[in-house]
Amino acid sequence: MIGALMYLLTCTRPNLTFYVLYLSQFSFRPLDIYHTTVKRVFRYISDTRSYILIYLYSGSIKLKGFSNTSFANCLDTYHSYTGYVI
Repeated sequence: MIGALMYLLTCTRPNLTFYVLYLSQFSFRPLDIYHTTVKRVFRYISDTRSYILIYLYSGSIKLKGFSNTSFANCLDTYHSYTGYVI
């Protein structure tokens, strides 16, 4: 299930980055709560299939990218959370 989410993340749904990275940390020993959360993410994808994002051309386009890393702020697993915005 996480692999399917990662495929969507890289191809069409970059807004799922945080959730996929967070849930993939618990794939070694998944609990029922994480399985329920993955199913909730799939339900969100199903409900928002028809949403689109349109960029209108205004003469000159400048894309800027920003990224953020928490540097292992999870006290339980010492994993980092990473996000980006273009």
